[in-house]
Amino acid sequence: MRNNFCRNSLEEIKKSKVEGFAASCPTCFHNLYSTAPYEIKGVFDVHEILGYAMGIFEKVEDLTGFLE
Repeated sequence: MRNNFCRNSLEEIKKSKVEGFAASCPTCFHNLYSTAPYEIKGVFDVHEILGYAMGIFEKVEDLTGFLE
């Protein structure tokens, strides 16, 4: 079931043509990060996004999920 969720999520992401997205579930983050299409620039954990917004991370490139 979870695998179908990730597969469906990737399909929706491809259709929307976003450059990056965030996941709150560690399993989903890992699955989506490891299978993200090449046009996606980042798969981020929600906690990292909050850290970036709070200034803990100075650049997006410092986040774990940055793919470029």
